[in-house]
Amino acid sequence: MVTPPRRQRGLTLMELCATLALIGLLALLSVPLAQGWSDAHKLALGRSQLARAYAQTQAAALSNPLAAAPDQPAAVLMSSAEGQLCVFAGAPASGSQGERCHGAALWRAAAPRPVSLGKSCLATPAAQCLALNNQGQPLAAQAAGVACGTRPAYCIRGAQQELSGDL
Repeated sequence: MVTPPRRQRGLTLMELCATLALIGLLALLSVPLAQGWSDAHKLALGRSQLARAYAQTQAAALSNPLAAAPDQPAAVLMSSAEGQLCVFAGAPASGSQGERCHGAALWRAAAPRPVSLGKSCLATPAAQCLALNNQGQPLAAQAAGVACGTRPAYCIRGAQQELSGDL
């Protein structure tokens, strides 16, 4: 009796190598896409943190806990070089207190990306601020040795893109 030849089951080494090569190629192609999603998420998170900080600054300015005059800052939003956002009632006095968001801050948060309180992301100083008077309007003032801007604008730089606009 002649027995029929047995069929082999499974994959050959070549088929397995080709499959692994295709999976590796697809994984390599998906990395930039995932990084773009992550960067966009961090920019959006930074924007929402900044909007929340600005809302806290307006609330503190309108409540005016230190009874500041209309030409004095009632609340100050500080952005530190380390990516900290903090809100102070009035202007913080010491340089390191405002620059590093230490001391008696009413509110503070860490932004996922450095935030610039201005339209340009090109050169950001060590610390920036935005002062509001007791009516919630931007005010030219000094806070912690930093000249505060009078325009509620922002710029957030990501790894591959940047986000800017007005608050």
